[in-house]
Amino acid sequence: RTARTTARTGRPTHSGMDVQRLALLKRELEALNYDGELDPRSAPLAKQLVNDLVNATNSYRSLKIRVTKQGQELEAWQTKIEVLRRENGKALKENSLLHMEIIHKDEECDERVRAAAAAARRLVDEISELKFWKQQHIERYMELEKTHEGVKAKLDTVING
Repeated sequence: RTARTTARTGRPTHSGMDVQRLALLKRELEALNYDGELDPRSAPLAKQLVNDLVNATNSYRSLKIRVTKQGQELEAWQTKIEVLRRENGKALKENSLLHMEIIHKDEECDERVRAAAAAARRLVDEISELKFWKQQHIERYMELEKTHEGVKAKLDTVING
């Protein structure tokens, strides 16, 4: 016994799909350029395949839009990254120049410190030498003073008698 019904009753055909839904499915298939015969028994499978195809197409379109947006975002980020790379390069170059300047100034400062230390050693040596000569002169002065006093005493003795 077959389970077919007419469009008037709205009861399922032997395939489990009523006539109205079968006609709608045929129109959907025609819209997708599938013009072949549709057996009522394979209609539920065909309906599921059409639904899967529509879902896959919609998913594809959605993914395509997302990929396009992500591509644009990627391009924007790459532009920002390129700008940052250029700025980073400039900063690194400036940092390197400043570092070299600090090294140069440090070397100049070290040279001045060495020169000042050498000058201080020379001054200490000169002060020591001057103290030595001062002491020599004091001793010589004392000798001369003694000699002068002795000569003066002799002269007093010769003059006075």
